[in-house]
Amino acid sequence: MCSFPLACCLLTGRGLGAVAVIGLKGTAADSVLLRCFQPASGSVFTPGQIRFGLWIGQESDGLAPESVVVTPVAADSFEIHCHGGAAAIERIVSDLRSHGVKCVESVLEFGEQCKLIAEATEVLMHSTTPRTAAIAMDQQRGAMLQWCLAAADRSAGQSDSVTIMQKEAAEILRCKLIGEVLARPFRVALCGSPNVGKSSLLNRIVGYDRSIIFDQAGTTRDVLSATTVVDGWPIEVMDTAGIRQDADAIEREGIDRALHVASQADLVLLVDQPLRDNELESFDLGSKIASMRTPETTIRRVLNKSDQLQKSNSFVTNQYDFIVSALQGDGLDELLLGLVSKLNHLQPEPGSPVPITSRQVEILQRFTDAQSGTDCEQLLIKLLNE
Repeated sequence: MCSFPLACCLLTGRGLGAVAVIGLKGTAADSVLLRCFQPASGSVFTPGQIRFGLWIGQESDGLAPESVVVTPVAADSFEIHCHGGAAAIERIVSDLRSHGVKCVESVLEFGEQCKLIAEATEVLMHSTTPRTAAIAMDQQRGAMLQWCLAAADRSAGQSDSVTIMQKEAAEILRCKLIGEVLARPFRVALCGSPNVGKSSLLNRIVGYDRSIIFDQAGTTRDVLSATTVVDGWPIEVMDTAGIRQDADAIEREGIDRALHVASQADLVLLVDQPLRDNELESFDLGSKIASMRTPETTIRRVLNKSDQLQKSNSFVTNQYDFIVSALQGDGLDELLLGLVSKLNHLQPEPGSPVPITSRQVEILQRFTDAQSGTDCEQLLIKLLNE
């Protein structure tokens, strides 16, 4: 619960939007609200109402009143619906602060009664596409909560029910990557030797010139990234320094960063190019990156500059997952779908529970390994509200 006697919190994502919602709760919240809000009717606040009126704020600020909608949620708890622009939000929050209201940044700190719903609300605020927002909204509407409550009802000392629920939890955990990318992009690292076309490939994927292209080894020294959306999923594509064995000290710094980024990515694209006589780059990066990556990281091989490849060489093309030409755009549609194929494969059914925080994942993993119904019950209680 919120530790402040009077608190407010932005309950919707920051940025331009049609409507923003600001929560206000605490002792005497109604009296503070009435100092700033002039309702169209004089009836007493009742939970469930939709009250239209004017936000007058502080009379001394000289600003014109602004139309808002106030919804009483419960005793001493309200939602203020206003224009979604930053200026309107800041005005209301500033007025509330002037009356002694503490503004908190996190929905969790604001004090939702159920931790699962609070976590889902927090994630929903940071979802950037309709596809990810829909999954987060399912959790905010109680998909994970309903599974927990049903599991708690079935777990009371029944060993056969516990086994079934542990299988259900394991199935839910299959979607943990989906939960991770609801509030941050799916991370794709482009790695490979110098001059194989990683920068050109990044520019082609995101649709504009994010990376500098120059035919000289070591042009990319730092990690450059750009965010785009592919098939409804937010994707962050990272262009890394070319990796080669005979790099100088300055290039080595960039290579170390490239390997670190690759080890943290969700997907690594190892980019290669055809050489004379259809030979390939001799420096194999796959084993080096594989030794550093997390178990969840996927590695795919990409042959770029397919326009320079002799058409008959199946020995070369069979070694790659994707054959593309960043210059001409050949094979890009297949590559783009390949970027999100893992996410599409994990796409949950509408209304299904999805773990959306590391806390939820950790508790569910312990739940699948629990040895007794009592342990399962305690973990479900912890999952519902620590």
